[in-house]
Parts: sequence; structure tokens; C-alpha cells
Amino acid sequence: VLEALSMPTLLVLAQAGFGRQPDIAKPAREFIRELEVDMVPGGHHCHMEAGVETLAQRIHRFLQS
Repeated sequence: VLEALSMPTLLVLAQAGFGRQPDIAKPAREFIRELEVDMVPGGHHCHMEAGVETLAQRIHRFLQS
């Protein structure tokens, strides 16, 4: 399934969430050709925590590129 992704893809990992598991993004890095991995502060719900503005700006920049 991951190999079928041919579009630019942003994988956001929270430092206190899945980002604590160094190999979590390994399959994505191996199979998604146009992958960007971004580590952000916060936990599993980083999209609802303090600093969400920074995360939103990062996603916005990715979508504009």
C-alpha cells in the first residue's frame, strides 16, 4: 500500500508520541518515494495541544509546496 503512494507525503510525528519509537517511520521511509518526516513537540494529540499553531504552519507550508 505504501509503495502506491506517489504524491508528496508529510508524516508528522510527535516527540512525546510515536516519535519516541525510532523505527516507527522506517516502513514509510522505505516505501514512500516523496516522503517528508517532521518531528513536532507534543504527544499523541499534538494537533490539539499547545503549539498547534506551529504544527498548522508546517502543514500549510507543505501543502503550498
